[in-house]
Amino acid sequence: MPAKDCLSEHDALVELCSQFNDVDEATCLRFLRARKGSTKDAAAMLRKHLTWVSEYGPNAITQDSCVRAVQQGCWRAFGSQANTDDGESIGLLWVQLSLWRPSEYDAAEYTRMVVYFSERLPRLGPTHVVLFDMSGWKLSHGTHVRKLKALISTVQDHYPERLRAALLIRAPAIFELTWKMIKPWIDPVTAAKVHFLPGGAKEAAALAAFIEPSKLPNCYPGGECAADAVPGLPDEPTVALQ
Repeated sequence: MPAKDCLSEHDALVELCSQFNDVDEATCLRFLRARKGSTKDAAAMLRKHLTWVSEYGPNAITQDSCVRAVQQGCWRAFGSQANTDDGESIGLLWVQLSLWRPSEYDAAEYTRMVVYFSERLPRLGPTHVVLFDMSGWKLSHGTHVRKLKALISTVQDHYPERLRAALLIRAPAIFELTWKMIKPWIDPVTAAKVHFLPGGAKEAAALAAFIEPSKLPNCYPGGECAADAVPGLPDEPTVALQ
């Protein structure tokens, strides 16, 4: 990136940080980049986020407050890998749609689970890659609109620039209907990080472009994925799948 562009971002960051004395520089930078360098837009976004933090209390969300969602095992962390560019760790999150039974809890609990993971994933690294195994996706999953919207809005509005890449594999044809519905809800900055990967003989190479093969769950590429304990987050109690 040219020095002039770096200086421009630096100046914008200084201006943004000057408006939020209690917010660290790294957080200001994430919100600034989420709004493509616009200090005005980033400030508005950050103010809304701080109001949400004050009212919702994400730091107080514990595993007990979303235990039914966690125990399904749909979401689980599976370690981290080094960023080849700067050496920082990248967290790895695995989402298995075949394990998702959204009718067993409400949108409020689902939101708490999203927050629970989002608050703790930085323990693995400042950014993360999410591997969505879409096999087992059902049309009925797409009817849980409030939960899908909660996932998108929570991640975009309150944890911007944490997502490094979202990898969708083994997506059945019926998922295309849901994707057409939810894609307009996704910010273009976030949408650019969503990748539909090929399956079959090409799956291994496609995954290796984002995740070190040695870090992948042992059912990839190919094969069936066996359930194990969750949530896989550092310093969090492990629970058996239900």
